[in-house]
Amino acid sequence: MPDKKSKEKKKKQNQLVTGYKEGVDKLKKGFEDITKKIGEQLKQEKIRKEKNALKNSIAGKKIRALEKKDKVKGVKLKKQETKIKEQEAKTKEQEAKTKEQEAKTKEQEAKIKEQEIKIKEQEAKIKENELKINQIDKFIKENLQNKASGIILEYYKQNPFLNKIFESSDGINYQSNTLKIRDAILSGIENDNSPKIKNKLINLKYNLNHFLNQMKKIHNKVLPNLSALFDSDDLNPELVMIALSRPSIRVVYEEVESLSPNNINIPIDKEELKKLASSGDLANVLALIGDAVLDLVIPLILCENKTENPSVKELSEERAKYVSNKNLATICDKWDLYNNRIKHPNPPADKKEKDTIHTKGTLVEAIYGLVYYKLGLDVIRKNLLIFQENFDTELLTKKNNID
Repeated sequence: MPDKKSKEKKKKQNQLVTGYKEGVDKLKKGFEDITKKIGEQLKQEKIRKEKNALKNSIAGKKIRALEKKDKVKGVKLKKQETKIKEQEAKTKEQEAKTKEQEAKTKEQEAKIKEQEIKIKEQEAKIKENELKINQIDKFIKENLQNKASGIILEYYKQNPFLNKIFESSDGINYQSNTLKIRDAILSGIENDNSPKIKNKLINLKYNLNHFLNQMKKIHNKVLPNLSALFDSDDLNPELVMIALSRPSIRVVYEEVESLSPNNINIPIDKEELKKLASSGDLANVLALIGDAVLDLVIPLILCENKTENPSVKELSEERAKYVSNKNLATICDKWDLYNNRIKHPNPPADKKEKDTIHTKGTLVEAIYGLVYYKLGLDVIRKNLLIFQENFDTELLTKKNNID
């Protein structure tokens, strides 16, 4: 009996062990399955998180880019707003200026009307002045000193030697011949001359370029002003250039002659070169004639507003003040002759202010001489108002001594 019971007990124990083992295996397998599933889930979760992180990273970048763009747009909008405000301020300022300009325009219109009235008054004075010319002509015939000036001027007009000089000067081709010489010198610089000769040629080129620049300024600026002043287009440009030439230019043209034909080939003959060299001297002849013209014309101005014939002494004293170099220098500055004169680029400096004033007076006298020679005394006499306007009466004081 005991054996049977123990066997059954042992059998049951074996069954329990077997069941336990099977249960453990099942649990182990189930655990492994669960672990595998959890691992797969974790792996999937990791992949999902990585994908989300990647998506979030791209989106973040886009978001940041958009935010940056929004900031830029915001800055631009602020700048645009600032510009709009500035433009509005400018518009208001412009409106204020426009109103101010309108006020000025009205003021200018009023001035124009006032000027028109003055012009009409001036025209009336001119007509009155024309009536007085006949009276002045009568006075000239009676005035011995003016007769003397008239005789001198007639001498200048009829003198064959002077006429020959002026007639030849009309065809001197001052500017074109100077240009030809300058071009010949440029060629000479390029030739195989010695260094010493080349330096001389370079200096000549500089001097002649200076002459040509002054000639250009005379042609473009001075000549139109003089033509308008004397109401004539008959002033010869060559003679105007000669009238504004100074004797210091002679040394330049004489040096050109000394280098020709051994070092440079000048395309003009020696006679023409000598005419160019003597241009400054001819200007002084014009100034001498101009001085006589002033001696004759100034009394016309002085007599214009006088009701009685003045004495010769009175006329002489007043005329001397008008034709003083100081007064003529004022005209020279108004006509801008001094700065446009043709001179040596490096002449000796004027020692005193009086020397400069004398030079200015000579330039004005040369222009008057030219106007007389080319246009006649009537042109000057018919423009008495021009002379009155240009002579500086402020200088006509007792301290204004004769130069």
